[in-house]
Amino acid sequence: MITFENTKTIRDLVQRAGQDHGDHVFLRYEEAEVVYDVTYRTFAQECAAIAAWTNAQDKRLGHK
Repeated sequence: MITFENTKTIRDLVQRAGQDHGDHVFLRYEEAEVVYDVTYRTFAQECAAIAAWTNAQDKRLGHK
């Protein structure tokens, strides 16, 4: 359950929504006349992957 006490950051919100709403559709989009659904869980996983990649790039480039 998403509450003020357990949701202090956007990361918290995305991860909690992925856990709480799992396989429900978060967004739907069309590309080349094909409609795609993205679940809350998939969105949360993709956000975590992007965060890990950007963190690795920062370290590789020597950013603090």
